[in-house]
Amino acid sequence: MPVVFVQVGQAGNQIGGELWKIIKKEFSRHHNLYFNRGKARCIAVDSEPKVVRHLLEEHGDIMRESNVMFEQAGRGNNWAYGFFDIAGRTHKTDSISSPSASHIDEAEPIWRDGDTSLLGRVMGAFHKEVEACDMYHGCVVIHSLAGGTGSGLGSRIVSAIRDEYPHGYVLSVVVSPFEGGEVTLFHYNALLALSTLQTDSDGIILMHNEASLQATGKLLAKVTKNSRAGHSLSFPQLNHNVAHSLAGLMCPITPSGRSDLRVTPHVYASPLTASMLQKEKKEWSYGEYPFDIADL
Repeated sequence: MPVVFVQVGQAGNQIGGELWKIIKKEFSRHHNLYFNRGKARCIAVDSEPKVVRHLLEEHGDIMRESNVMFEQAGRGNNWAYGFFDIAGRTHKTDSISSPSASHIDEAEPIWRDGDTSLLGRVMGAFHKEVEACDMYHGCVVIHSLAGGTGSGLGSRIVSAIRDEYPHGYVLSVVVSPFEGGEVTLFHYNALLALSTLQTDSDGIILMHNEASLQATGKLLAKVTKNSRAGHSLSFPQLNHNVAHSLAGLMCPITPSGRSDLRVTPHVYASPLTASMLQKEKKEWSYGEYPFDIADL
């Protein structure tokens, strides 16, 4: 059954980009679950162009340009700016109107056909992807909880999908901020986003940045036999390992049917972990995973 992926914000698109590297390597482009006529069932969205442009350059062979959308104005690391699309509306018009709770009326649709806002364009592309499915099963939305785009627009997209397609499953893959904090408002952004996701998502995979950093550093140190290797991790390395963890959950068996993919998410083809496990011949316990799974 086909599944549509929606990547929102910087974190969502960077992790999603790494995940598509794995999918391209392991699955044929005729595989109906991930591809439609050789193109990924994926929508990439951000309020700034840099990350999604890089994604399109890296995966231009499978990404539809019409499914990659962005604006020039960010969301100020503010959940409300992303959820109510304040920056987007301000960018398009000279007037600034303050959002209120009345804007989200349960009797009114969250978006309307023909809406030219970022949310409207995302939902228009999502509608086309659903129509291209022989049987729409559900979607996976990847985003962060810290930034304004990931937390605000990400949770708004989840609500819009739930409103438009109530019978399809919605799985939210969210990245929590570091304990030290990346932005001033990250506590509020995370709280407000999770409140929305708890209502509108069927399941949440919560990726802990802190735990992911520790797990990736531990793996790198063991493989390289350098105890200090984990102290200089880059975000690409972190995203790489997070994507392989997700692949173990979402793509547990490849067409070749290799049984080692059933061991743990990390065993799924991560070069670091595969090398480590081959040497030490041991499995990781659930407590080593850098994520939690909430079945709502």
